Amino acid sequence: MATDAMSRAKEHLTAKGLHVDKFEAIALTQFGLSVVATWMERQYVQKQRCSNKTEILRMFGVAKRLCDQPLRWPGLFLMRQLGRRFGLHCLRTVVEEPAMKWVLPQDARDTQVKCGVQVFCP
Repeated sequence: MATDAMSRAKEHLTAKGLHVDKFEAIALTQFGLSVVATWMERQYVQKQRCSNKTEILRMFGVAKRLCDQPLRWPGLFLMRQLGRRFGLHCLRTVVEEPAMKWVLPQDARDTQVKCGVQVFCP
């Protein structure tokens, strides 16, 4: 359900102007990304194994495509969901997975903080 919601929303998110379809797309995206955050926490922090791994990976793929769009807010929303609902430990654990690096914004992926000093990490 969340995967379908995010897939339907994607085409309306970048539409110009304010209209009902765009507001619905924003709500569907937020719902879908909230579900994605829940499953990321279950899979990478709790180490739960789901019976339908294919569907979970498909859902993560749709979320990645949403977060890779020129719009910045879907990625920030997902990152905030992980941090606020499950804590920074969850966010850190998820992004330590090589396949989940996309959860961080691109500029955050390129830098790392060591001893309070931000350094470039190629």
